[in-house]
Amino acid sequence: MKRIYCLLVPMTFVINSLAQQIPADTVKNKAYYLEKRSTQRTTGWIFFGFGAAAMITGTIMYASQPLLASDKDNTGGVLVVAGAVGMLASIPFFISSHHNNLKAMEFSVAPKMEENDPLIQMYAGRYQPAISLKINLK
Repeated sequence: MKRIYCLLVPMTFVINSLAQQIPADTVKNKAYYLEKRSTQRTTGWIFFGFGAAAMITGTIMYASQPLLASDKDNTGGVLVVAGAVGMLASIPFFISSHHNNLKAMEFSVAPKMEENDPLIQMYAGRYQPAISLKINLK
């Protein structure tokens, strides 16, 4: 009997310590993925915009200098490279935004009106309300 208690008591502590509950605020639904998509898309456009502005500014700075000057300043070249890196950094944000948009569209609930069979239409009317739940599992 002592052996059983020696096994059961530690097992109850282990079972209780490993049991987890998902907090209600971390449930990932359609609104969560749409908000995440919007944030990532905005971040991507910010990186792209600053990168494009830096490239244009750097190109103008570099082109305004004399061609064969010995004391040529390469700040424009650095800005062009930084702008290109900024524009390339925006690509993962756009890709993640697209993936989150697809995840949000996997959970779609929509009301619609279904048309009844001709036999049922005589008694219940032509249309009946319905709710469609679409969950794409991959």
